Amino acid sequence: MPAAVVAVDIPLALPVDGARRPCEVLAKERLGRQRSSVFFAPPAAVLAAGSHPEASVLARAAGSVGVSIQTWHIVPKIAQALACADPRLVEAHPELSFRAVGAVTASKRTAAGQAERRALLGDPMLPRIAPANDCLDALACAWTARRWRDGTAEVLGEEVLGGRISRIVI
Repeated sequence: MPAAVVAVDIPLALPVDGARRPCEVLAKERLGRQRSSVFFAPPAAVLAAGSHPEASVLARAAGSVGVSIQTWHIVPKIAQALACADPRLVEAHPELSFRAVGAVTASKRTAAGQAERRALLGDPMLPRIAPANDCLDALACAWTARRWRDGTAEVLGEEVLGGRISRIVI
């Protein structure tokens, strides 16, 4: 049976200029000290880039700042998500989801942080196909997808950018 909703930690709408997406600004405010886990989405122009340096040039030409290497590494995933245009996709952010479930005090990259997140999710068995923190992020996104499907999700932002809704669902 196909999923009714799929929550992804990928921007599903990109700014056309140098403006920051309001949903990301709100997410950073909400996360406080952990705000660095939210990367600002690059402008749509970077989708045409063939390299990290070119992406930075295109982003600056669009009125934004250069593109971080972390952002550059997800540009192909952003392009793939935008190309599929599946209406079941919603944008989520795992750290926001975890904080909606309960208190998180440690980094997800530490054993203590992973234990906190596992406990919040009911101590799930994690597959050994990816790092534990990535599996936990995927489960947090699944939790958010269920909330969206059930009509109980919170939404940060909800602007239209380039014909797409820009929002982060929690």
